[in-house]
Amino acid sequence: MELFGKCKRLFNAIRFIYAYQVYYYLKYNKRFKLARQCSLIEKGTGRLEIMPDGYIYMGSDKGVKCEILIENQGKLVVSGIVTIVGTDVWILEKACLSIGSMFINKGGMIECACHISIGHDCIIGRDVLIRDSDGHVVDNNPDKMTIPVIIEDHVWIGSKAMILKGVHIGKGAIVAAGAVVTRDVPAGCLVAGVPAKVIRENVTWKC
Repeated sequence: MELFGKCKRLFNAIRFIYAYQVYYYLKYNKRFKLARQCSLIEKGTGRLEIMPDGYIYMGSDKGVKCEILIENQGKLVVSGIVTIVGTDVWILEKACLSIGSMFINKGGMIECACHISIGHDCIIGRDVLIRDSDGHVVDNNPDKMTIPVIIEDHVWIGSKAMILKGVHIGKGAIVAAGAVVTRDVPAGCLVAGVPAKVIRENVTWKC
């Protein structure tokens, strides 16, 4: 009986997970696919908007869980083909995250407190942090706690890089692994270091 009970609970859990995946697949007109151990949490009026050319796939890698959290009045807008593998995405209250087409690898974090925009044809490596807020008030100046982040088309962000508030990364730029980006990155430049500095100009890259 004990074995039967365990099997029944396992079957119910599998059935729930499958139903959860199918629900979102159909809700977003077959343009949103969730793998096991991934979740979408929409709180209050928080919502995911998938444009006509948009598609989003959330996958897990070797058991690494990931979630998209959209808090009340927050919004995630997807206008291209997006693959998220093992990275958490948090859109806080009244914030907006806009994504074109991109691949983001596992272990990372995107935390949007006001506005983050990521263009098309972007690649984001493992353990990357992107955030538009300090999370705390510094020097008693709340107006500077949160500043939007803009990442233009065809940007490659290497593993363990950090993109902090107020940064604008130009088209075709490369952010080296481990870089901490606190200032704007010109288009077609390679930046590296802590804090990140331009070390090469007129670079090109492709997958």
